[in-house]
Amino acid sequence: MKLFSKAVNLFNKAPLLAQMVILLALIALGFLIAATLVVGFMFREAIINDFLQALPSDYPVPPHEIKVDLSEKGNVYKTMIRVRIEEGVYMFHLKFIVKRFEEDGGFDSNQMTKLLGQDYFDYGRNVSLPEDSKYGVLIPVKLKVCKKDSAKCAVDKIFSTRAVFGRGINYIARGIEDRRLERGVYHIGLETLEDFPYLNDREVYLDIRRWVVK
Repeated sequence: MKLFSKAVNLFNKAPLLAQMVILLALIALGFLIAATLVVGFMFREAIINDFLQALPSDYPVPPHEIKVDLSEKGNVYKTMIRVRIEEGVYMFHLKFIVKRFEEDGGFDSNQMTKLLGQDYFDYGRNVSLPEDSKYGVLIPVKLKVCKKDSAKCAVDKIFSTRAVFGRGINYIARGIEDRRLERGVYHIGLETLEDFPYLNDREVYLDIRRWVVK
């Protein structure tokens, strides 16, 4: 209280112009604090989610990927993830690495597009695609997603993957499955079911990431 009283006395003794400047500065500070609180409230979920994602973990937290070989059937790949955020869905897809356009003028990307098919952006709605060459070569895989210490699996089935649901400057992605997951640790398993020798030298990843549904 003494410190506050001293501040008031100093303020009262200050010239009128100085008092006005101090008042304006306090008003601006008040608006800044209020705006910060409002923005923090509006984006509280995103802030909390970012905080949860940044916490140290004994298991990988999505986004997470492992390299796979699709050229031979019978290959089995395993990993584990920790799910900390239940909002949205977790996407499991195959990411095919291609050369950048500036490397070969888009030749490699075009060749993989012929193999994998056209873009199909309804991925995530479990839509069955018709048997059509424009959706590319069918690549079957078995995906297993089981919560640690649980007898029941969230996913345990064969997926006949078709088409493309996304691409970047150096990759083309083909969806396998998207699924809502509870918080916890999960065992992830992927098994190749057919031989694709022309993918022998192709860099491919099983990519797992969270997708926020708008």
